[in-house]
Amino acid sequence: MSHSLDPNPCCAGLTYSLTARVAMLGTQGVASVAAGAAHQVALQTWWLFSFFAAPLSMAVQSLIPRAVAAGKMVEARRTIWAQLGLSSVLNVVVTALTYTTPTLFPQTFTSDQGVIKLVQSVTLWACLAQAGVTYAQTLDGIYISREQLRHYAGNMVVSTYACYLVFAFVPGLQGAWIGLATYCVCKALFNLLALPPLLEGLKAAQ
Repeated sequence: MSHSLDPNPCCAGLTYSLTARVAMLGTQGVASVAAGAAHQVALQTWWLFSFFAAPLSMAVQSLIPRAVAAGKMVEARRTIWAQLGLSSVLNVVVTALTYTTPTLFPQTFTSDQGVIKLVQSVTLWACLAQAGVTYAQTLDGIYISREQLRHYAGNMVVSTYACYLVFAFVPGLQGAWIGLATYCVCKALFNLLALPPLLEGLKAAQ
């Protein structure tokens, strides 16, 4: 039996509530309001583009079990590599959009120059988080397709812990986005490190 799960909403609490709280720490009054506004603008842009990888994650959860059930292990491995290739292309697109949207079209969100400067100050961290979450989502789908939910859960725990450490030591808007980037990159790296054994397992089953 295969599982079908969209990994993106699993970090909704982390991205919406906790990062917003961290973004406003260490500031008061007008500065706190500006930091909160900048965080919402940056977060909504990032969150919109982060969903682009969800179809890849969902598709691979169907394609790999179908190939494995038919005994087509070579096809299953090719599907994994194809999905990673598509994820790489998509990553270039969404990361570019994450960078250009607040950089070239900031007036779309706000006319407050102070807020715009704050948004642009975390844009590179948002790009890193976007690159991480795009790969992480696709790889999550691969592990879920192989019913490796223990790996999926363990990845969430490790990545969240690393993120919380950043939040604890780097408060404010920068800390919120460094923490989110840490979470996304950790998830992607954790998944990549476990990929060779998964591919070897499919090869051995041929």
